Amino acid sequence: MSSTKDIYGGQSLLIGPIRRSLTVTPDDATDLAEAPRAIYLSGTGDVAMTLLDEADGTVKTYPNLAGGQLQQFRPKRIWETNTDATITIIACY
Repeated sequence: MSSTKDIYGGQSLLIGPIRRSLTVTPDDATDLAEAPRAIYLSGTGDVAMTLLDEADGTVKTYPNLAGGQLQQFRPKRIWETNTDATITIIACY
């Protein structure tokens, strides 16, 4: 069972301003404390994630995600393995 808290109560449409953000350090062993509403990437690159509703913990690598914009993913974990080490990932809440 995931230890990631869904602070949005399972809402699928999240609108409104971003109120806080945290830089994420990809980690193969640790879930995020809270699932963000989106992630921001400093540059284009690959990001390996387990999404909030992936009950079986499936890891998917999303190749060549565009940098400089919000990406509408709700990860419970961002993996170091297969994530581009040259980009900064920011979780937006």
